[in-house]
Amino acid sequence: MKKPIFLLAFLSSTFFINAQTRDTIVFLMQQYDYQSAIQEINAIHPDSLDAEILYLKATALKALSRYREAIPCLEEIYQADSSDLKIALELADCYKSAADFKKPQEIYEKSLALHPGNSYIMQLTAGACMTNGLYNKALLYYADACKDDTTSFLLKQLATCYEKTGMPDSAIIFNEKAIQIDPDDYLPVFHLATLYKNMDLYEEGILVTDNYLSGHPDNLDINRLNGYLQYLVRDFSKAAERFQKCADLKDTSAFLNKYLGYSYFRLNKYDKTMEYLGKALGTNNSDAEMYYVMGLCYDVPVNISYFDTTIRLVSPAVNFLSEVYQYMALALTKTAAYDSALVMLLKAYQLTPNDITLLNKIGTHYDNWMENKPIALKYYREFLATRSGNIKRHLNTPPDFEHEYNMVEDRIRQIETQMKQPAVMPDSTLFTPIAP
Repeated sequence: MKKPIFLLAFLSSTFFINAQTRDTIVFLMQQYDYQSAIQEINAIHPDSLDAEILYLKATALKALSRYREAIPCLEEIYQADSSDLKIALELADCYKSAADFKKPQEIYEKSLALHPGNSYIMQLTAGACMTNGLYNKALLYYADACKDDTTSFLLKQLATCYEKTGMPDSAIIFNEKAIQIDPDDYLPVFHLATLYKNMDLYEEGILVTDNYLSGHPDNLDINRLNGYLQYLVRDFSKAAERFQKCADLKDTSAFLNKYLGYSYFRLNKYDKTMEYLGKALGTNNSDAEMYYVMGLCYDVPVNISYFDTTIRLVSPAVNFLSEVYQYMALALTKTAAYDSALVMLLKAYQLTPNDITLLNKIGTHYDNWMENKPIALKYYREFLATRSGNIKRHLNTPPDFEHEYNMVEDRIRQIETQMKQPAVMPDSTLFTPIAP
């Protein structure tokens, strides 16, 4: 009889020690002393860990952001009973926190199969699908979740799914519904106006953002988007007003400084242009267009350096580069660097030979600054020949160029009179531009 009595006493003692340990762990958890709680649990033999202790350990590890260590604890409980919704959702949350986004979707879909019609699990599943880029699948889950309970959040999520799946019209409708439910929420306003912008419906985007700003004048994101839309419709005064509001709200982004500078440039406020474009270039010194606009604001010799930087950055953007060469030529001419200016004009003509205005500019340069009347006549006549409608060679003839044609005709007559005879050059003879 002694042996059974001794075994019973041993088992009772073991149970008492485990109960004490359990109470200690619970107490430490209640005191948020998670590190000590984990130490107590680790002192227990692994074979003695039941579901309750495993859950306490997982909870403590999660509290210390040790998600990957918590996952095996929760997985052991989940594998024993996958119908436990609380464990399933906490396990999925741990996987998300550990940046494993495939596993949560699997867990949510399995839970939804066990709990069909559960709107909360539907939303979790839909969110996981969105995270994994499965917008078509997410759309179905969100649509089901919306059947019994339509909220602003669900409507916004549906709008995003429709946008991502190439259905912008439906995205517009659901963003509008979200705005109706919660007109103070700026996110559907922002997304709706952005949709309009991407569809080139700028006026509609302005209307949406203007309406929101009437009640929320200090929203930075909406002010910035409204300003950009105003800029796109060329209302530069309103664009400058909106962008300046963003600057007053401490927006120091390169985008804001760039387009605020551009707006002031369009309003001929060059000091303001240089102020804000200077700030933008401080954070983005590879934007050729900003250097170009800065060159247009400054006078010689400062603008030459800006044009020179633009040329280095934009090659080989042919049309834009040709325009920069022409402004560089104008700047060089003002400094009496006539030969260098001519090189710029000829480079521009090499890039855009169908730009007939260059024929006139080159002719004028030879006429006024190089004192080479025969070559000037050659380019003047080339320019005048475009009047006849030879559109195959000169595709860029402006429709209202008659005044310039008349002026060139008069100048040709003046030169011919001065030279006593016309300096006719064959049409087939083209001047070979100076090599760069």
